[in-house]
Amino acid sequence: MKILTGFIYKSLLFIIVNISYAKSQTNTTVGNIDIHATFHNIGVQVNIIGDTNRNASATMEANINGTGFVAVHDLSRVFIDTNTYGTYPQRFVGSVFSLAPDTQVDVRITVVDPDGVVNAVSTVSISTKSMQVPQSIANTIHVATNGDDISGNGSSTSPFASIQKAIFQAEIGDTVIIHSGVYHEGVEIFFDSSNATQAFTSIKSAGDGEVILDGSDVSLNNPNVWASEGNNTFSASLNSPNNESYYVGFDGNRLFKYFSLSDLQNLVHNTNGGFFTDSVNQKIYVNFPNNSLPNGHQITVSNLEYGIKTNEVHNIVIDGLIFKNFNASKDSAAIQVTNNSFDVWIINSKFEHMEMAILLEEKVENIIVMNNEFSDQGVLALDWNTVKDNQNWLERGGLFCSNDEYSGKGIIFINNYIHEMFDGVKIAGNEILIHALNSDIEYNLFENLADDGIETDGYSSNVRIQYNRFESLLIGVSVAPALAGPTYITRNLMVDLKNLANTDWKTGAVKFSIGDEIYGDIFIYHNTGTTTEAQREAFSVTNEADWSHLVLKNNIWSGIAYGFFYYLDNAASLNFAQDYDLLYATSGLVAQYQGDDYADISDYYTASGVCQNCLEGNPLFINQLTGNYHLNDSSPAINSGIIIPGINTLDSNGDAPDIGRYEFQVDLIFANSFD
Repeated sequence: MKILTGFIYKSLLFIIVNISYAKSQTNTTVGNIDIHATFHNIGVQVNIIGDTNRNASATMEANINGTGFVAVHDLSRVFIDTNTYGTYPQRFVGSVFSLAPDTQVDVRITVVDPDGVVNAVSTVSISTKSMQVPQSIANTIHVATNGDDISGNGSSTSPFASIQKAIFQAEIGDTVIIHSGVYHEGVEIFFDSSNATQAFTSIKSAGDGEVILDGSDVSLNNPNVWASEGNNTFSASLNSPNNESYYVGFDGNRLFKYFSLSDLQNLVHNTNGGFFTDSVNQKIYVNFPNNSLPNGHQITVSNLEYGIKTNEVHNIVIDGLIFKNFNASKDSAAIQVTNNSFDVWIINSKFEHMEMAILLEEKVENIIVMNNEFSDQGVLALDWNTVKDNQNWLERGGLFCSNDEYSGKGIIFINNYIHEMFDGVKIAGNEILIHALNSDIEYNLFENLADDGIETDGYSSNVRIQYNRFESLLIGVSVAPALAGPTYITRNLMVDLKNLANTDWKTGAVKFSIGDEIYGDIFIYHNTGTTTEAQREAFSVTNEADWSHLVLKNNIWSGIAYGFFYYLDNAASLNFAQDYDLLYATSGLVAQYQGDDYADISDYYTASGVCQNCLEGNPLFINQLTGNYHLNDSSPAINSGIIIPGINTLDSNGDAPDIGRYEFQVDLIFANSFD
C-alpha cells in the first residue's frame, strides 16, 4: 500500500508539473488531429498545447485524388472564454471545401510559432462520404392498415397492423415496408447499437400510396363532440398521454395557444381564434377563427408527442413517409434522434403541421436529412412579437439541435424545401466543452419564413452554410451568437429579403445580435443578397456584439436604402475585414457606417478602413423580377473578385472569380435544384 501510495503521489506530482509547464510554455506542441468528412467537405481540428502568448498560426493544404498538395482555406483558432468556463483545449479548426463524394483527400497541417513548434507538420487522410443511400440486405416485414398484430406474420399477404409491431419483430438489416394509409402511433426504435459497422435497417414506404404517420386525435374532427361554452368558445374531452396539446389546426392552419381559459375567451393577444388545454380536467377549449362553428370545418388536435424516436441506435434509413401533427408537448418532434444514435438517414419525406420536425439531442453523429419538405401552415398568420414572447417552441423549425444537450457531429441537411414556418434550421447546440462539429447545410430552399432561415446560435465548429437559396424571409442566417467557430457562409442566394411578420426587426442577409461572449470566426464569401423592402439594406451589422474575426469578400449586397449598413458601439475593438464586395442601392447610397451615409465607395473606405477594393453599381442580374440572379454579360461583378484559397480559383480563361453567388454563365461544382 505504501508503494502504491507513493506511486500515486509521484504520478500526481508529474501531472501537476506538466500542467504548470503547459500553462507557462510559449512554444507550441501539436497534438492529435481529428478529421471528419461529409459528402462535399472535410472538417479538421488540430489540438495544441502551450502557446500561452497565442502567436502560433496554422495553414492547411489538401491533396485531392493524388493531384498534389495545394493551399486551402487557413485554419481558425477556436476561442473560448477561459475566464468564464475554465480550461479548454486549444485548437485550430478548418475545412476543405467543395469536394465530390467518394473523394480521397490527404490533408497536411503546418503549425508555425516564433517560439518554436513540436510536431510542426502533420498529414492525415480521409475520403468524403458516398451519397448512395444504404440498402438493407435481410428480411422484409410488411405493415398495412388492414393487417393484424395478433394473427399477422409480417408477410405481404399477412401484414402487421402497426409499425411498432414490425419494429418489435425486425432484426438488424431488415426492411420494414409500410403500405399506404394513416397510422396513429408513436414508434420507438431500439435496435442494439453496439456494432457501428452493422447492416442498415430501413423503415420505408411501400410505394403504393401515401404513408402518413398522424399524431392527431381523429375523434375530435367531428362537430358533434364539441360543446358550446358560450362566448364563441367550444370544448371537448382531451385524450392525450400527457393531458396536453400544443396544436389545434382549423382547416389546416395552426391556431394560437393560450394558457388560461379567461385569456382565450377574451383573446387577450388579439388573435383570430385560439385554444386552451385544461390538463387537470382533461379538456380542450377552442375559439374558432372568425367566430365560426365547428360544423363543416376540419379540426385537428395533436395528442401524440413523436412519430419515430431513436435511442442508442446505429444505421437506420427512414424513407418516403409523411409526418403530421405530432405536437402533444412543447418539446414534440416528428422524429427524435437522441442519445448516441449514429448514422441515421431521413430522406424523401414530408413534415406538415409541425412545430419541430426533427430533434437532435445529446451526442448523435452522422445524421443525413435529404430530399424532404417541411412546413407549418398558419404560423405566418400569428403575430411575430406574440410568438417570440409566448410561443417560443414555434421557433424550432425543420431541424433543431437541442439547446442544452446536443454535442454531435456530421449533420448533413441537404436538398430540402422549408417553407411556411417560423424558423428553418438550428444547427448549433449549447454544450461548451464538447460542442457540435462539422455540419453542412447545403442546396436547400428556405422560403416564406417569419424569422431566420438558419440559426447558428450556440457553440459549434466547422458549420458550412453553402449553395442555399433564402427567399421571402426576415433573415437568411443568424449568427447571434455563433460561438467557438469557425462558421462559413458561402455561395448562397439571400434574395427578396422582406419582413413577412409585420415586426420592427430589420430584415437582412445575416443577423448579428447583442451577446456577452466573443463570436468565433465568421467567413462570408460569394453570396448574393437583395432586398426589395422599402428603406432597408441587404446586409447589416447592428447592435453591440464581439467577434474574433468577421470576413466578407466577393459578395453582392443590393438594397433599397443602402447596400450595406454598419453600426456598432464597439466598432473600434472588432476584427472586421470587408473587401471586393459589390454594393448597390436604388437610393444611390452604397453604405451607412456608424451613422453617416456614403454614396461613394472610396468615402466609405476612408471612413471605415474596409472595402478598399469594393465596387459600387448595379449588379445587372439577368432578371431579378423572375428570380434569375445569374449575371448579365455587362455586370461589374464579372472577373472582379479576389482569389480565396480553397474557396475559388481563376476561371478557364485565367480571369479572376466573379463576385456573388454565380460565375458568369457557369454554375459551380454541383447542380442546385432550387436555383
